[in-house]
Amino acid sequence: VSANIVYNEYIAHKEHIHMNATRWTTLTEFIKHLGREGICEVDETPKGWFLTYRPEDKEEKMRQAMKAKRKVAEEEEDDRNARLIREQIERANAA
Repeated sequence: VSANIVYNEYIAHKEHIHMNATRWTTLTEFIKHLGREGICEVDETPKGWFLTYRPEDKEEKMRQAMKAKRKVAEEEEDDRNARLIREQIERANAA
């Protein structure tokens, strides 16, 4: 979708926010920000800037978070087991 069309439709509403009320001085700067942050895919063409919005799958995000949490827990358990074995070896050598 053309960025200009999206912006014009947005500001057509009564309770809109104009670009000059934001930290971005131009629509181009805002579009580039959306692209850098990964919110939208941004393409610059001779006809102007175009946006492709791909919403994130919340379930996939949650699965990835759980996977990362599980990995950290497994690493902590491995570290704890290694420490216990080291302590047992030290006690056996001391005795």
